[in-house]
Amino acid sequence: MTLGQLVHVLRWSFACAVLLAGSVIGLFVLLMMREGIPRTEGSPAGAVIAAVLLASVLAAPILLIAGAALVLKLAKRPWPQPESDQPLSEAPPALRGEFWLTHANGAQLGAIFNAGRAVLIWVAATDQAAACTQGARAPPGQTTHHFVDARGRLLKLPYGLTLPEVLARSEQEHFKVNGERSDALDWSELDSALPSREDAWELAALTQSHRRNAHAGHSG
Repeated sequence: MTLGQLVHVLRWSFACAVLLAGSVIGLFVLLMMREGIPRTEGSPAGAVIAAVLLASVLAAPILLIAGAALVLKLAKRPWPQPESDQPLSEAPPALRGEFWLTHANGAQLGAIFNAGRAVLIWVAATDQAAACTQGARAPPGQTTHHFVDARGRLLKLPYGLTLPEVLARSEQEHFKVNGERSDALDWSELDSALPSREDAWELAALTQSHRRNAHAGHSG
């Protein structure tokens, strides 16, 4: 159990204790009251009993309300999840970074990963134009997705080029076996020849930017 989980348990315990105390005191008041009048039975301790009952009458609703409020507040909080013991620097390589595969036929497949998303670039063995994945619909307020390439540069690539990591990994396995790109994914040819791997991702982003601007101009 983590420290955060322990604190969460203690908070729940305190809230339940307050709620239970209010319930017990309220039950005590109901048992000691008869038609709204304390049972003093003429005892010399009647004044003390009356004072205790008065304090109980005041305390019971306060404790009940406070306990219920705490329980409702805690119920809205998710259970704390334990943090991963694995530092980011030691995360599995396939989850982040840039990777290139070269098939025996000369074709290449580049992949860059981060936070569950990936971008792929296909380079044919022939003179066929290189292509990158496309087609993802960007969530509201997110037009780009961050990646880190092999040289450690932070890249902000258009979200529309990305695809889920699981599909990218499946495409890598397909490429290893067949040396071809899969028709199951949407591909978009790059506007120019790929000069080098280092420029692959910038060229893919520039291509999509040009096409988006061209489409906007045509629509206007």
